[in-house]
Amino acid sequence: MEPLSRDIIEEASIWMARLWADDVTQQDHDAFLNWKNAHPNNAYAWDKLEKLQSKFSHVPQSSLSRRVLSPNKQGLSRRELLSISAVSFSALALGMSTYKPTPNGIEYLTATGEMKNIILPDGTKFTMNTDSKIFVDVNTHHKTLFLTHGEVMISKEEHNSPLLVSTSKGNVLPIGTRFSVREHSETTQVSVYEGEVELQPMLGMGTPHLLAGEQAHFNRRAVSDIENNLSLDALWLEQKIMAQATPLIDFVNELARYRRGILNVDSSLADLKLTGIFTTSNIDRTLYNISQILPIEIHYRTPLWVTIKPKY
Repeated sequence: MEPLSRDIIEEASIWMARLWADDVTQQDHDAFLNWKNAHPNNAYAWDKLEKLQSKFSHVPQSSLSRRVLSPNKQGLSRRELLSISAVSFSALALGMSTYKPTPNGIEYLTATGEMKNIILPDGTKFTMNTDSKIFVDVNTHHKTLFLTHGEVMISKEEHNSPLLVSTSKGNVLPIGTRFSVREHSETTQVSVYEGEVELQPMLGMGTPHLLAGEQAHFNRRAVSDIENNLSLDALWLEQKIMAQATPLIDFVNELARYRRGILNVDSSLADLKLTGIFTTSNIDRTLYNISQILPIEIHYRTPLWVTIKPKY
């Protein structure tokens, strides 16, 4: 099954407009069912549209949107039907792209450079990396961990109550596992170290699985190619960071997650690359060590404003 195409979403929105019209017939219903059952993507698009409509039906609406979202209360003329179908795809695409889940539960935070270990009453363990925020919602049937930003490592035994990890991009469903989840601006990164997880992009098709030793990114629509983990365990748990022929600028951007203030790299150093394992517990020491490996100098304008420049 491929990610939803523009045509399929548009077809689903047109069918919804038609079924809400006051002159809808049994023939329309039969034709709709034939379309829906013709391909799994059609049924999936319809399901997504219904869920989105349900969310939007609970917010204040303009007179036009109220008519669109409240079928059978006011009739829709054929001209109105055609107008709605023409704009429905744009509205649907906008709604899907801007919709953000609202997290519930107890809030946990870490500051820049801080790590925190949490153990829930049922034994589920998680470790938060630097500058992270999560919400944990626990009830008698299941628990949800929502990662708003940052990174978290989760250990879950099979006999514990079901756990769902959510981000703004979708869900991660563990199957007796130990895994990490990191929220990037455009994607969610998942790395599995024990067991197995299922990835569920918010608007995507299918539910790919990751096994121990594998990692992948996903956005709201799709999962990237599955890759091997760079290490046997998450190095950040040991306050370490790895570089494997990593561009210096990328490495410093990653290092900056663990240090307060500004950490810049001169653009003339874009071609420099770095290999090694370094500490994140003392960033200034790591910067000094890098300066002994590469032709660079570390300049401190203030303790919180550091620039890396070429060494002449």
